[in-house]
Amino acid sequence: MDAARHDPSVISILEQAVTEWSSIIEKVLKEEGERDKEKENMSLPPMAEIDFWRDRSSKVSTVYEQLQLPGVKKVLEVLEASEPPVLQQFQDQFGALQGMHVVAKDNVKFLTTLERHFKSLATGSMQTIVETLPSLMTAIRHVWIISRYFNTDKDMERLMGRIAEQIADKVQEQININQILSLDPPKAMQIIEDGKNALVKWSDIYLMTRDKMEESPATNQRWDFDRILLFKKTNYMSKICTDLYEIMQVLDQFYKFLGPELKEVTGDSQGIDQLLKEVEALKTDFRNVKNVFDDFHYSNWESSIAKFKERVTVIEERAIKFLNRSFQNLRSAEGAFKLLQNFKNIESRERINKKMNEKFVAILLRYRVEVGKLKEIFQRDQENPPISKSMPPTAGAIHWARSIFHRAKRPILSFKTMPHLLQLPEGQQACKEYVELGKEILEYEQALFEAWQTTAVELAVSSLKYNVLIKDARTGAYKVNFAKELQLLIREAKYLDQLGGFELPHTVLNVALQQDQYKEFVEQLDLLIDAYNAAVGDLSPVQQKLLRKQILDLDKCLSPGLSPLNWNSLGITDFIEAGNQGITKFRGAFRDQVEKSEERIANVVSAIENATLVRPFDWNRIDVMDHMEFGEFFERHRLAQLEDLVKKYDSIGPFLVKIEETTAGTKTGMAPSMAEYYHYWERRIFNAITTMLLRGMSTFQTLFSAGERKRPPLLRVKVDCSGPEIDDQALQSVFRLISKLLKNTIQSAKLFVRWMDGTCRMVPPQPGQEDEQQQMFTFYRDVKDNPALFEMTINIQNSIQKIFSIIDKFLRHWKRYEERWKLWDPKWKQDLEKVKEKRPPFVFFDAHICVYKSLADSLAAYPPEKDIGFVRIDCTSIVAAIRTQAMEWVAGYGDILRQLAYKDLTKIQAEITEFRDDLQETPDSLDKLKFILSIISKILSVSMDMELRMQDVRERYRTLELYNCQYELQEYEDAKALNEMWRLLKDEALTKDRRMVRVKEHFSQVTQEQALWTKFDINALTKGAEDFDKQVRRMPKEQKELGELPTFQKLEEVVTSFKAGVPLIQQLKSDAIRKGHWEELMTLAEVETEDFDIKKMTLNAVFAMQLHRFPDEVNELVVTAARGIKESLQIPEASENKCTCKRHVVLLVLFARLDTIKRWEKNLSVVGEVFDAWMVLQRKWMYLESIFLDSEDISMQLPEQAKQFGRCHKNYVKIMQMTQASPQVLSACCQDGRLEEFKGLTSEFDRIQKSLTDYLDTKRSAFPRFYLISDDELLSILGTSDAQAVQPHMLKLFDNCKTLEFSRGKTVVGMYSDEGEHFRFHQAQKAEGAVEDWMLTVDEQMQDTLQRISKAAVYYYASQERMEWIQNYIGMVAILGTQIWWTWQVEDAFRKVAEGDKNAMKNELKKENQQVQDLVAFVRSPINKLQRKKVNTLIILDVHARDIVDRFVRDSILNKEEFAWESQLRFYWDRKMDDVAIRQCTGQLKYCYEYQGLNGRLVITPLTDRCVMTLTTALTFNMGGAPAGPAGTGKTETVKDLAKSLAISCVVTNCGDGLDFRAMGVIFSGLSETGFWGCFDEFNRINVEVLSVVAAQIKTIQNGLNAGKKTVEMLGRDVALKTTIGYFITMNPGYAGRSELPDNLKALFRPVTMIVPDLLMICENMLMSEGFNMAKVLAKKMTVLYALSQGQLSKQYHYDFKLRALKSVLVMAGDLKRAAGDLPEDKVLMRALRDMNMPKFVKQDVPLFQGLLNDLFPGLKVPREGNPKLKEAIMKYFDDNQMHSKYEDIYQLQVDKVMQLYETMLTRHSTMIVGPTGGGKSVVLNCLAEAQKTALDLPTTLLPLNPKAITTEELYGVLDPQTRDWTDGLLSKIFREMNQPHPADKPCRRYILYDGDVDAIWIENMNSVMDDNKLLTLTNGERIRLEKHCAMLFEVFDLQYASPATVSRCGMLYVDDKNLGPGPYYDRWQRLKQTEKLRESLEEILNLPPKQFLSPPPCRICTRSMCHN
Repeated sequence: MDAARHDPSVISILEQAVTEWSSIIEKVLKEEGERDKEKENMSLPPMAEIDFWRDRSSKVSTVYEQLQLPGVKKVLEVLEASEPPVLQQFQDQFGALQGMHVVAKDNVKFLTTLERHFKSLATGSMQTIVETLPSLMTAIRHVWIISRYFNTDKDMERLMGRIAEQIADKVQEQININQILSLDPPKAMQIIEDGKNALVKWSDIYLMTRDKMEESPATNQRWDFDRILLFKKTNYMSKICTDLYEIMQVLDQFYKFLGPELKEVTGDSQGIDQLLKEVEALKTDFRNVKNVFDDFHYSNWESSIAKFKERVTVIEERAIKFLNRSFQNLRSAEGAFKLLQNFKNIESRERINKKMNEKFVAILLRYRVEVGKLKEIFQRDQENPPISKSMPPTAGAIHWARSIFHRAKRPILSFKTMPHLLQLPEGQQACKEYVELGKEILEYEQALFEAWQTTAVELAVSSLKYNVLIKDARTGAYKVNFAKELQLLIREAKYLDQLGGFELPHTVLNVALQQDQYKEFVEQLDLLIDAYNAAVGDLSPVQQKLLRKQILDLDKCLSPGLSPLNWNSLGITDFIEAGNQGITKFRGAFRDQVEKSEERIANVVSAIENATLVRPFDWNRIDVMDHMEFGEFFERHRLAQLEDLVKKYDSIGPFLVKIEETTAGTKTGMAPSMAEYYHYWERRIFNAITTMLLRGMSTFQTLFSAGERKRPPLLRVKVDCSGPEIDDQALQSVFRLISKLLKNTIQSAKLFVRWMDGTCRMVPPQPGQEDEQQQMFTFYRDVKDNPALFEMTINIQNSIQKIFSIIDKFLRHWKRYEERWKLWDPKWKQDLEKVKEKRPPFVFFDAHICVYKSLADSLAAYPPEKDIGFVRIDCTSIVAAIRTQAMEWVAGYGDILRQLAYKDLTKIQAEITEFRDDLQETPDSLDKLKFILSIISKILSVSMDMELRMQDVRERYRTLELYNCQYELQEYEDAKALNEMWRLLKDEALTKDRRMVRVKEHFSQVTQEQALWTKFDINALTKGAEDFDKQVRRMPKEQKELGELPTFQKLEEVVTSFKAGVPLIQQLKSDAIRKGHWEELMTLAEVETEDFDIKKMTLNAVFAMQLHRFPDEVNELVVTAARGIKESLQIPEASENKCTCKRHVVLLVLFARLDTIKRWEKNLSVVGEVFDAWMVLQRKWMYLESIFLDSEDISMQLPEQAKQFGRCHKNYVKIMQMTQASPQVLSACCQDGRLEEFKGLTSEFDRIQKSLTDYLDTKRSAFPRFYLISDDELLSILGTSDAQAVQPHMLKLFDNCKTLEFSRGKTVVGMYSDEGEHFRFHQAQKAEGAVEDWMLTVDEQMQDTLQRISKAAVYYYASQERMEWIQNYIGMVAILGTQIWWTWQVEDAFRKVAEGDKNAMKNELKKENQQVQDLVAFVRSPINKLQRKKVNTLIILDVHARDIVDRFVRDSILNKEEFAWESQLRFYWDRKMDDVAIRQCTGQLKYCYEYQGLNGRLVITPLTDRCVMTLTTALTFNMGGAPAGPAGTGKTETVKDLAKSLAISCVVTNCGDGLDFRAMGVIFSGLSETGFWGCFDEFNRINVEVLSVVAAQIKTIQNGLNAGKKTVEMLGRDVALKTTIGYFITMNPGYAGRSELPDNLKALFRPVTMIVPDLLMICENMLMSEGFNMAKVLAKKMTVLYALSQGQLSKQYHYDFKLRALKSVLVMAGDLKRAAGDLPEDKVLMRALRDMNMPKFVKQDVPLFQGLLNDLFPGLKVPREGNPKLKEAIMKYFDDNQMHSKYEDIYQLQVDKVMQLYETMLTRHSTMIVGPTGGGKSVVLNCLAEAQKTALDLPTTLLPLNPKAITTEELYGVLDPQTRDWTDGLLSKIFREMNQPHPADKPCRRYILYDGDVDAIWIENMNSVMDDNKLLTLTNGERIRLEKHCAMLFEVFDLQYASPATVSRCGMLYVDDKNLGPGPYYDRWQRLKQTEKLRESLEEILNLPPKQFLSPPPCRICTRSMCHN
């Protein structure tokens, strides 16, 4: 610091910095000074004041705080020493800045307290502003008093002005005059009043606050602000609001006065509307006023107000005039009076109210006029008064007179409410006239009554003496004889009595009092006569003759009514009863019986008459039948029809005998009294048969007629040809067939045997002559002579003959081809061979091929089929034969042409190739040069000839191409390339020639030089010598004349000599020959050696030496040279060996040890590999051995594979025997070839297994249901010839068929369901041959039989009583029939509604309510188990059907086209299809007739309906369905329930991460082939990478369905595709282990979300189906209990109060209801709720649940009941195991826990025992197992398993993804063995006990086992069903890691260690001690206090006892 003070440079820098700071401060001060003008703007809102000071504080504080930093202070401290001018300037400016900072900060602090008030002013309503002002002013006063700076008049006045402006703006915004005028006056007045209150409140609050400040002694400051500024605008606005309020008040008064009441009284709506228009016009002037609150326009406003008041006065005047005018024309004095009274309470204009009060006198005058008119009406009409239709004359006239009097009386009563009114003179006169009218009316009434009274008594007495019945003399019809005069008399008396004021005669009064009795007699007699007429009147003449005797008996019953009975008789009731009994007897005993039989006979006759003997032909069918199929088409139908008709015809006789028994009392069939009746029916039968035959022949006539109308043909005739001849045998067969059809049709009458004359007995067969068969007397004899039939037959035959003549003519024209072309000439092949030898030009071939090709092409375009009449002639064979023969000619010529062309082509190619190869030679020798030059010359010389040859080859191939003859494409390409090849060759030859110019020059020089010895190639020399020798020896063979020429002989000598010298040259070429050796040779040859250099020696020089003269010398020299070289090489080798000897010894030792190590390493490696291969081999051998060795049938069906396995088996057994004999590892594993041997055997086994898999696939393709079982299960079926082998697998193969019913031998006659329901097949099926074949027939027979049963059930539904009908048919048929008829009934109701019957739907609802009540009553009756299950299901469906109709009634659904009906699942019997059609929305589904048994149905809720509609829509569009939602919402069950509705099997698969795409592909293949549905539960547990492939598989199926394909490709093979296939996935999104589906997979499914179902509806329906009368009340209590339990009990992991828990209680309630039928229903349900829920509660929840139960079922006490025998066995177990604790309450709790476990397992097959260690879980389990054996004679096996001790794959098994080998898991093996059937006479129980933690890793794979499916689905396709004698138990600490899906599926038993405590453990432990004294001592110790127990006194006895023990 000191140094800086004295450093000028530093000081200078600091001054610059301070100067810069000063400028910044100056700039800030200047900017803020300029902004001071902004805050003076009064138009800104109050919040602007706060914003201004906040902004200033922010800006100034930023600078101020930076200047307060320590660095700045140090700078200023340094500069203070020198005191520069800059510093003083800075300090002045800083002081100003500091002052501004302090003021801004202080103002912000105080103004912030006003911020919320300002915001209320800105955003609040008028009411909010009024409420805010007091607190705002108080806050401003505090700021004024406390603030140091914001307390000046200027600041506060500015703030107040802004507040006033803000309030004025808000009022102006709220009160818009145009909007105000458009509102209702009361609402507008309220808005105006609120605005005015805000304005007035502002000035009042201000003044009040100002007064408070003046009164306060604490301050001497006063508010003396500018009042004009603060209140001028608000006061003006307040005045305007007052004016506006007055305007709206005037309008409100006018609107109220001119309301509908005034219109009603005056009747002058037009006048009132005109006044209202004038009132509405009052607003016009104000609508044009702009800115009403601006005082600048005050004068205009005042003038508008003045005009308004003037116009109001004018309207008042007009209203008064209107009133005067209207009251002169009053409609009603009474109405006017009431109006005036009402207007007393209505606010109106004062002048108008005053005028209204003056109108009472006018009303009195009006009343007098009305009385006069009434008197005039009375006097005018009293002789003929208008009487109501329902009233008699006298009473009606009196009633009319009294009505006139009452019309005059009502106004007088009203006037009496104002007594002073009647005191007026006008009032007194009105009263007088009223009294006169009343007297006159009273006299009139009395006169009428007296006149009636004089005749009434006599009339009553005489009328009662009439007989009750009379008989019409003309028609003989009975009629009721009750006098009409008496009826009128009774009515008069009744009405006169009701009118009052008259005393009726006693006689008349008595008759009138008996009116109901007479009426009842008349009605009953009418009914009696109607019944008589119904019973007798409509009888046909034949029936009347038949029932003559019975009709006479009936007339005797009615004769007393004609005489002596009359209306005074006491026996009328007995007579009616006797008559009804007679009629009932006549109808029941005679007519109904006769008509019932007649109806059945008539049905038979009608069936014969309407029978379609000739099957209707489908003219729209695409395929045309052949003649055999055509005959079978009609004949099979005819025989089936006749078989049915004959059966029905045979039934007519028994029906007639029954009629005979009814009418004649005999049963002979030949009663004389019925002879005419028999004849009547026989004649009808004859007519019916004749009609039937005429209709049949008419159909044939239509079919076979040769009309002009174009129709599709009936049948196809395939005409063949054998060579040139046309085979017409098929046509002749057709003619014979049609003749046979016509004959058979007429002879159909032979099946109907005639009756003996006068009887209904058939004529017995008549004996024939000699060997002839017996003759039957039938209707044929009479029918055949019918002229119409005869004429029809002739016409049909003529039509057929005409058509066949045309066909014959058509066939003859085909013979012209042979005549012209000689296509079948037997010598054609020989002719072609001759052509080949001649080698003609290609033009020859072109001409011949063209001719035959044109013939074939012309026939290709010829239609192969021609329709002639009703026959389609299929000439395909003829056309094909001619074309084939023509094409054979084409092929023959083409083949020869190709052979010739190819031969020339290859020859040319070979020549070109040879030339090119020759040209490639390198001219490195003179010979080669010569050779190349000769080739070039030859190429150029043959060029022209070659081009002509090539052109010919190309033309030949072009001809082949032109006529599509067979040739190799490459050949043609080669032919086209010949020109280019030849051109390139010529170019290459010329190029080669030009390039060899230098070569030629070079070789001309080389020939002059010799070749060097050291460089020449001895091999080339040798080869050249041999080649020359061969050529020389070949030349005389080719040209014999050469051998005789001297030149050739010389050449031969030279070549031979040269070849002889070559070996010598080879020896001399050795490297051993050195320079010295050459010198020796040269000396030997006498050649000079001077200047000899071996490098310059030439070959020519060597030859010149002629060394061949000295062969021996040369040879010796060469040998000597070679030996010398060898010796020189051996010398250094010996010396080196001595140096390295030691090193070699060391290496040898090391190498010896290394070999041992390597040998062991190799051996161990081999052992490992061999063992791995051995294990694989052994697994495969074990699998195949059980198949081929244990099953002879498999070996017979796969003989090749059996032989192959036999060989491999012997080899493997041999190896194993060798291993057993020598069990050493090395000897067994390290044998040579052992590993390869094992691998070879494995490969063999793989091939066998592949063949076996292919074999199984063929079986599955033949019977696709085999896809539903695993390979092992399928092999167990195929591996035996016993048909019973399929029985264990039936529930897997069929939806609900447990066993097939076999009769004696191998014949399947029916099916049994899992519940025991049974039905028999229509036709028994032989279980013989291949199992897949007879199982397929069983499948087809099941569907056919169920279809037949369903059809019969639907037919008989309407004719039988419903409960009887239900009992007659199996469950699924009863359900189907009910649904079909319900659909028809509802649509019939729609039809009736359309025809005018508005109550049709209500009637249908009543009917359905009654049906439900009948079923509920039936289910409560003592019926068997099967009937109960059937009725349970029907109740559920009927309740849903009733609810739908109820909704239709409630919502007025009156048309079947409405969506409410279209969206229902509707069942129809389609007559065209003769099958069930199921429709919903736009889709139609097929009913598949899969046997369902009694597997129950879901309660249908709106949620289920929505899901079903989504799924059926998805099926319509060939998509899948994807229900998703939390556990227990019914996703899977809804899919299964829909499948049950459609009678199709739904295969449920529990998905997991073990499924790969191949396993899914197999499942999809099975679904595709069977057409079943697949439901993939927990689909999103599959791995994502697998899901992407699954998407492609599903897409393949979907594309196949959309394209209508019959097959699709799946896993590399084609599988059949049935259109009924469906695929559905269910998911629990958000649970552990779930993945998100790929988008391409989502797109294939229609999603539907399943939420919490309607538990109340489900409870109610299920309780109702169990027979509960109080179902609705009990269901409500039950759902409330579960809701309260879920909300109020503690949250435990094992608690579940959802649907599955509810359902188990309902099932138990049903069982209890049946077991204790006398127990009240509420007690039954309470007991079920208690017993099913108490076991799972923890200790603290038990009292709470009991309290809830008692609240819902107050006062009910139901003792707990169990199985006494079981309880006794439990107690025995505890006693035997020393577990009977002395703590009796704990002991009873333990016993109860075991009982609870037993009861829980009765309703759940999966039960979890939850609780901490020490709670006694294991004891409960073991005790139950032992007690069941003791008490119930059910030996129980517990199979414990810890699922967490092993991996999931080890638990469930794993499928090898490559080899598809299946490795069984521990659980899958145990589960399979546990579910094996037990002996029928030895029932037992088997439980798997999972003792370990439950988590989603392993338990999710058990979902399908734990729910209602009870299926363990493994990844290898195996599906193991949990049988009824098996269950699953879980012993677990808690369920913290289990998903809700798991918890909801299991029953729960909670075992709490708090309930048990340590006492029982100690008690059992001390009781197990051996001595009594020790036990006593231990007991004493337990009872000691804790302190004493911790330090006990010495006890000798105890010590001795302990020591002893």
